[in-house]
Amino acid sequence: MGHVTQASAAPSDTNKMTVSMWVNTDDQTQPFLMEFGPIVGTADSSFYPSTIFAVASSSTLEVHVTSQVDGASGSNPDNGAFTGTGGVFAIFSAMPNFTNAWAHLLIAVDITDPASPIVTAMANKVLLSQSSLQSRVDADTGAIANYDVIAGNAQGNTVSPWLMGVAGQPFCIPAQDDDQSVNPRIRYAEVQVWFGQYIDPSLGIANFVNGSGKPVAHAVAQAAYGPSDYLLSGNHTGFIVNTGTAGAVTGAGTINDFSPGP
Repeated sequence: MGHVTQASAAPSDTNKMTVSMWVNTDDQTQPFLMEFGPIVGTADSSFYPSTIFAVASSSTLEVHVTSQVDGASGSNPDNGAFTGTGGVFAIFSAMPNFTNAWAHLLIAVDITDPASPIVTAMANKVLLSQSSLQSRVDADTGAIANYDVIAGNAQGNTVSPWLMGVAGQPFCIPAQDDDQSVNPRIRYAEVQVWFGQYIDPSLGIANFVNGSGKPVAHAVAQAAYGPSDYLLSGNHTGFIVNTGTAGAVTGAGTINDFSPGP
């Protein structure tokens, strides 16, 4: 299996990001789609501390965003893994099936106000229902205060401002690629990642998916929103060349073409 990496991500720490990607997998049990940050924990852990993490399963999509993590083996955000100041964890229900079928994901995050974070996800042009949204803060004490945003921050504490810890973090798609029990062969197409920009999926989807459910040429979104930090497109040789602004990436392992595409 192959993956695409960048040892030290070039984008600056930010409070907004948008990811558009087409995905297709052999087994939709729990593929880990993208990561900025060190991979820690074990394959059966509920959470892996990381900067940005998209985890899709047979029925849900999870988006994890944190400020920074310590990288200690076995650490879990529920047990005080942050060395930074905060995290947001969103869970969406009704994720469509993309086992041996292509699905388009458009995920946008805005943590300008971390007490009221905005995490939006659309799959195959349908907005996913958000079943859980939590904002968390840790002052390096090992104790994390959890806020159920959907229930109105029921615990009544204050979440301090923080940024996504992107700069200098390792970037990888897919994350946990070396563990085939976690990522049983994921195919990607037209991966575009913007930092510092929240693209409302319900307003911007036509720039990514046409009326027939097929990809729109990435030049359309690039013109609408400006150059993305990461733009990975084309066959197995073109896909490992980042034509976005964040610099070179590296292909590792075996990366093959897949047909038919989306």
